[in-house]
Amino acid sequence: MGTVFSITFLVFVIHRGYDESMLYISIVSVGTMKNKDLKKIFDDYVIRLSPYARVRTIELRAEPFRDNAQKIKAKKAETARIIKELEKYKTETVVILSER
Repeated sequence: MGTVFSITFLVFVIHRGYDESMLYISIVSVGTMKNKDLKKIFDDYVIRLSPYARVRTIELRAEPFRDNAQKIKAKKAETARIIKELEKYKTETVVILSER
């Protein structure tokens, strides 16, 4: 998998499940979506995808931090959680979106 410095916000894993005719999308995120408007748009998008794909969201625990030094440590801990989750999808297509 290589090393990933956790600048990621969302990770999409696209794969085929037991039903080859259906596409499966797993969306891995760090923390929860706090913006209600953004959450509403996201939920609507998932509903629109439902005829074509089964979408599963996985929310990993966000690491709290107070200053810049703790932020770097928090990002490394979040990166470890992302990599651990992605180990389940070694043979699948993975798309990583940056928060920048």
